[in-house]
Amino acid sequence: MAKEPSPEVDVAVVDLTDADAPHLIRTLSQKHPRLGLLGIAEPAATTDPNVLEVVAPRSLESELVGRLACLRRRLVTLQDAQQRQKDTQVLLELTARYAEATDVEELLHDITRRLAEEMAIDRAALVVVDAEKGQGTIVAASDDASLKDLRI
Repeated sequence: MAKEPSPEVDVAVVDLTDADAPHLIRTLSQKHPRLGLLGIAEPAATTDPNVLEVVAPRSLESELVGRLACLRRRLVTLQDAQQRQKDTQVLLELTARYAEATDVEELLHDITRRLAEEMAIDRAALVVVDAEKGQGTIVAASDDASLKDLRI
């Protein structure tokens, strides 16, 4: 049975001919939903949708590196699509909130707070820049609703 990967690993190789393989795949898929699984088995015998790439045991030496590279590219593409979907959802939520808002200052604070959360940063600020004067004005900050109209 394969050793369970650490959280920073995004690809695992599973021997699908092992009797414990279905249990291992279920466990890995539940604990690490973004994990890409490459199975070692005859491709025609593999029906598990969690296994994204398969290499036959007789082709292991010649195909493993190429299959892993292909799997990594698929995972990057999938993760990019998931991030775009998440970003679009946040944008739609903010747009809906904007359409309903009556308090613009509260809305701007909420937007900066939400963006800081989504970007996993400590602070976000909305700054209006006056290029001619070479200064900016903080309109809203994620961590302080009272911070507004501060010239910087």
